[in-house]
Amino acid sequence: MVTSADDRGYGGSFRFKNMVILLVLLLAPALAVWRQTNPELWPWFSGYIAVMSLLTFALYAWDKRRSRKGGWRTTGNALHLVAFLGGWPGAYLAQSLLRHKSSKLWFQIPFWLIVAVYQYVSIDWLMNGQVSGRIQSMF
Repeated sequence: MVTSADDRGYGGSFRFKNMVILLVLLLAPALAVWRQTNPELWPWFSGYIAVMSLLTFALYAWDKRRSRKGGWRTTGNALHLVAFLGGWPGAYLAQSLLRHKSSKLWFQIPFWLIVAVYQYVSIDWLMNGQVSGRIQSMF
């Protein structure tokens, strides 16, 4: 008997648009690291993000499984914390592939704020602090 993804509890699909969105979101942070750091540090930055993303994806998958079977669940704050610590690409993948927490507005708002912080810091870093400098000069 062939089971569908929905039967296994993983109802999402990773479409081309999801890949494009993820690549666009990774562009500014990758360029910031590439432009502003020593090339010897690039593998460390990318390795850290990869490990955190895998950890985050695994945590989402575990929580999805626990939501289906009942039992102790991972808190939304814990999922946001690992996303904030660098696992937001894994969180995005998990939300897309596993369809876990992807329709809950109360969860999506903080998640996208975390992604926005990464984008803001990356763009500011690329512009040598001009964005944050302008904001500071307004006050």
